[in-house]
Amino acid sequence: MNMLMNLVTKVFGIVGIILFISCSNSVKEDKKEQLQKGYEYVHLIPDSLRTPEQQKLYHLILETVISHLKVDSNHLIFSLSESDFTNRGIPKPYYELLQHSIKDANHFIDSVGINNMDSILRESYQGLYMDLDK
Repeated sequence: MNMLMNLVTKVFGIVGIILFISCSNSVKEDKKEQLQKGYEYVHLIPDSLRTPEQQKLYHLILETVISHLKVDSNHLIFSLSESDFTNRGIPKPYYELLQHSIKDANHFIDSVGINNMDSILRESYQGLYMDLDK
């Protein structure tokens, strides 16, 4: 259980960086529009209230993002196509939200002059792959 909590904490660190970057003042309203009304996003449901199926989807999303989020030319990219993403069993709204968040994050990276995204992402992943294998 401790290992799982450690993994979730590290993953949320990575996802938190993306969400923090993407939630700058200029995109807050646009971000709200990206959430499909009436759609129940598993990452917004507290752990203790998720069903086993929701928990499984939540972990699948995290593992997929960790495995396919990369840096190219100091920008975040997601190396999985929409069809490959949905073929894993993850609903399309998550792909759309992820792509929008990456776009916002890259805009923020450019606007504030961050020039070491590869290091930031690499440091965020330290030890994470070992935890995923367990």
